[in-house]
Amino acid sequence: MMVVRIDAAGQAQSSPAALFDADFVRGTLDAANYDVMPDGRFVMVQRASQSAEPTLHVLINWLGTLKAASPR
Repeated sequence: MMVVRIDAAGQAQSSPAALFDADFVRGTLDAANYDVMPDGRFVMVQRASQSAEPTLHVLINWLGTLKAASPR
């Protein structure tokens, strides 16, 4: 993930620099490996360590839970 400062006109005011460095899962052409929330926070998917046992999480009725928790 890179960062660059821009002014109000959208012009770069600094050179690109690494924001942080970690082993994150790469996205694809149609799916990013991160998401940005309306308040500016973001979430990234970090690669599991090679020594970790593979896991599978199955979410049942996730849409119903989402509708109950969100006013949208």
